[in-house]
Order: sequence, then structure tokens, then C-alpha cells
Amino acid sequence: MGRPATAKKDRLIDAAMLRFHHHGVAGSSLASVANDADVPVGNVYYYFQTKDQLTDAVVDRLGDRIAASLAAHESSPDPLDRLRSFIVGAGSRRQDYTDHGCPLAAIATHSGRPLDLVRAWIADQFAALDPTSARARADFVFASLQGSFALAFAAHDPAIIAHTVAQLRDWIDSLSVPI
Repeated sequence: MGRPATAKKDRLIDAAMLRFHHHGVAGSSLASVANDADVPVGNVYYYFQTKDQLTDAVVDRLGDRIAASLAAHESSPDPLDRLRSFIVGAGSRRQDYTDHGCPLAAIATHSGRPLDLVRAWIADQFAALDPTSARARADFVFASLQGSFALAFAAHDPAIIAHTVAQLRDWIDSLSVPI
């Protein structure tokens, strides 16, 4: 007995997500995704008539995973603790980001939605502290992390991410000290 049809669709989306992360959307074909998912190429068209449809499904899946990941940081009532947890979590994936770049950046040319989810969540944490500077602080954190991911990928040096994470944590810690 074969695997259920929904399993094929899920395998295709998961394979596309990984392939897009490692090779970019432009560097991935439907045939390569089908091969990675162990699905006959002809079956891809049953679920996705175009690469754009598959990419949209990847964006949706990535958005769901991001939302779940961000929700996991919500256990603390302190927005600075949530930010620390987020930053440390991002730093824990430094080897993958060094080897393949950031998966959000890989899909950003097709849709900025996953990036927007993260950026808005960071801004919400800062807004709980000071709404007037929330967006600027969020942009600083987000740009620092994304920049370190891109530089680590280009230089193949995960220490760049570790250094940025340490600096961001120190900065977050300085915000929690009353003036």
C-alpha cells in the first residue's frame, strides 16, 4: 500500500523548502524538488501547476513554522527575555546559516511575508517597552542578525553570527538596567 496523497504534497513542500534554502528559488527546478521528495516528476503537477504555486506553498509552510517558533518564545512575561531567547535561538542555527544562508532570505525575492512576520514580532517586543522606538530597535536587531547571516555565509565563518548574537544580548541586557 502506497503513502497517502497528502504525504506526497507535504514531502514536495518540505523538499522545496530545503532546496530553496540551499540553492535558492531560481536555482531549483520542479524536477529537482520532485527528486528530493522521492515523487515522480509528473505527480508534481497534480499538486502544483507552476513553480510559483509551489513557492507560495513553501512561503505558507515557512510562515506557519515561524509563527510556531515565535510563539515558543512567548512563555516569558518579559519582552526582553523573549528577545534574548529569540536571539540565542537564531544564533543556535549559525552553522546551517553559515553553510546555506538564511532560509528567510532565500525566499524573500518571492515573498517578504516570512521576513515581515519576524520583524513585526521583534517590534512588538520592543513596543511593550517603548512604543516610540520599537520599529527602529526592531530594524536594528533584525538587520544585525540578517547581516551576520549573510556575512557568515559569504565568509563561511559561523563566529560572525556568534559575535553578533553576543553583542545583541549585551545590548538587550543594557536595556533592562534602569537609567
